[in-house]
Parts: sequence; structure tokens; C-alpha cells
Amino acid sequence: MKLFQVYTVRGSRLWPVALYRKELNKDLKRLSSLEEIKQTLIENQEITVCEYTAMGEYSLIDAMVYKKGMIGSIVGPVPFTPINQMSLEHVLSIKEAAEIWNLSDGNIIRKAIDRGNFQEGEVRKSGSTWLISYAGMQRMYEAVPETRENEYPRLRVHKMEFDFEKGKMKPIALF
Repeated sequence: MKLFQVYTVRGSRLWPVALYRKELNKDLKRLSSLEEIKQTLIENQEITVCEYTAMGEYSLIDAMVYKKGMIGSIVGPVPFTPINQMSLEHVLSIKEAAEIWNLSDGNIIRKAIDRGNFQEGEVRKSGSTWLISYAGMQRMYEAVPETRENEYPRLRVHKMEFDFEKGKMKPIALF
């Protein structure tokens, strides 16, 4: 399945999410491209965001409406494999994961494991080797690793600019 990653103007990251447009009859229509998302944000000034769990489950009852002014950028669609549907291709060693996500070495990942930041099914130890799911790395670090950023399109909704009068960053709408 292909989902999106949303960055808010306040710096939080939502992954994995499906995005919806609220129709006139109040039904939700799932959006599958950045073009559809941009058009929805232009016309409605808002979008409905539904987060998925690591198991690929979701509930539209828990969906949240985000105003256009809250969204910094959206990346996707990005492939997402729930942990209960993974194959060996979705399992990485710490070294492989560190290389793909451009982390200096595996120590950052080891510390996250020690702190219990990974969910059940995302990480396990085999002998002396830690194995990590691709989905777990996406949830913890980025849906799209820096080394693969050019493979996925990004819709920039706002850019951040420093407001010298107020002494803080402010979002500037790009469309």
C-alpha cells in the first residue's frame, strides 16, 4: 500500500497516513496523488488525515482535519508494508539501516532500541546481531530516508521564514 508522510509547520511528522477530501455530502474521498492533495488544499483549505498503525490498521473515526496553514509539506506516495506482512526484504541489520538512513553508525539505532523506542515486531536480536524492520525505521526516523529523497515527490505547502520583529519562525504559504 502507498501512503503519505506529512510535516506540520510546527515540526511534527505524521507517518504513515492516508489523506482524504471531504465531499459536499460529507463523505470522505481518498486522495492518491500530490496533485489531488494540492487541489484539495486550494479549494477546501483543509485536508483529513488518517494515521495507520504499524500493523496497517486505521479508523476513519480517529481521522483529524488539518487546516492548510498547519501543513509544511507532504511526501509521497511512499510504499508502506505493515509489520505483519513483511518479507525478508523488509528486514535490515543495524549497519544496513544506518547506511540507508544516513546515520553515522549503528549507535544511534542501538540507543533507540535500548530506550524501547521501537514497537513490538519492529526489532529483534538474532545472536549478536540486531535486526530491524524497514517499517520500524520509517516510523522512527523518516518514511523516506535522506539517501532516497529524490525517489519520492514532495509538495511544499509552506516555507519557514524568520520574523525579525517577533523573533521567531513563521510559515509563508507557497500556494
